[in-house]
Amino acid sequence: MTTITIKSTKKLKKTEFNSVEDFQLYLLEIQEDSELSNNHKYLLDNRLLDVENNPKDFMNLEELKSSIKRK
Repeated sequence: MTTITIKSTKKLKKTEFNSVEDFQLYLLEIQEDSELSNNHKYLLDNRLLDVENNPKDFMNLEELKSSIKRK
């Protein structure tokens, strides 16, 4: 059996898993629950502002789908 040590276990509430896949799913769930960093929030806010201020520079999902189907 292989032992893996994780030094920073702040968010790990579970320590035993049936498989590596179960462990991966558990880690993904933890990541989904984590909050965005301030830098990431800043970047997303700026992108939203850019869309609001320059709507003609972007296309919505339906426009994108339509353009793909034409090609």
